[in-house]
Amino acid sequence: MVKARPKPLDVTPRSRSISSISSTELDVVISPDSPHGEASPKTPLSPVPAIFMPCPDTRHEKLAIHPSGDLEARYKRHNQIGAGGYGVVWEAVCRETGQSMAIKSVKHSHLETEDRYETELIYAWKVEHPYVVHLIETFQGETQLHFVMELCAGGCLTKRIHDRRVSGEPRGFRSSQTKRYIWEMLSGIAYLHHHKIVHRDCKPDNYMFANPHEESPLILIDFGLAVRFHTGVPLTEKLGTPDWTAPEVLSGLYSERCDIWSVGAVSYLCSIGLPPFTGASAVEVLKNIRDNDVSFNPIRWDLVGSQVKGIVQGMLVKDPSKRRSANDLATSNEQWLKKVKSDEAKLAGETHPCCVIG
Repeated sequence: MVKARPKPLDVTPRSRSISSISSTELDVVISPDSPHGEASPKTPLSPVPAIFMPCPDTRHEKLAIHPSGDLEARYKRHNQIGAGGYGVVWEAVCRETGQSMAIKSVKHSHLETEDRYETELIYAWKVEHPYVVHLIETFQGETQLHFVMELCAGGCLTKRIHDRRVSGEPRGFRSSQTKRYIWEMLSGIAYLHHHKIVHRDCKPDNYMFANPHEESPLILIDFGLAVRFHTGVPLTEKLGTPDWTAPEVLSGLYSERCDIWSVGAVSYLCSIGLPPFTGASAVEVLKNIRDNDVSFNPIRWDLVGSQVKGIVQGMLVKDPSKRRSANDLATSNEQWLKKVKSDEAKLAGETHPCCVIG
């Protein structure tokens, strides 16, 4: 299931866009930059460590065209599976193949965020990785732009953790599961960063399970906030979801390593069933992220394996200059991640391009 994202300026008590929170609320300064924090893409690709080899390429963005064909002639939409400020998400079936898909229909009427649609289209189209959602094709209608994507039928990570609580299971996942999720998240983010793309909204709602089974892979969705980055050129647009946002984003000067913090926060949640920072409001959460250290309370973390705890600590380093990249984290944890990678390939019953053991 591909979930529709809320409008960037929508505000709810627990999910609030950082850009909607005034500088006086957090006493932060917004540094000037281009309107969308977009940096020059003219920069060499990073080297790829052995554990991520061979690294899949991207599709050329010029192929991300808007066909004017008839969506309904090709797909049969039946039930709505998501909704938000931009539009709705439908489960659909390809009339020719019978394959189930997800169709995200985005309204053109939101002119103030029209550029975001183009951004999401370009980056969702470019990426092609086993742990990143696959955009199949798009259709340009009179009132909407339709994204036809793979259907992630297992629901989002948020729901799966909630269901565990309701059923009385332990708050966190088993160590073996958490290791697998960390591998999948790091692998996907390393791929994006290699191709100079920063996601900027890694959170449990944007990690979907490919299917309902316990061993289902975790898929990253939603490229509405993604941009290119250039090494050494800071991004400045304050965007994201409070609970999962890196502290440096609040100052308006940050790099692609904001994604590493967010993946660390999601990994923290997978480990003990709670986020690293909480609060009664979005502003309070952000203040806690800015001002407080991450707690690894032994009462909870003594039940988590030392390997998982170590890599989560490595991601949740508040100083971004000291926070390690996805490549560094994978290299320093190569032995156990390599085993997880091998087990993942066996679970899948096939060898994905980025799951070949070098």
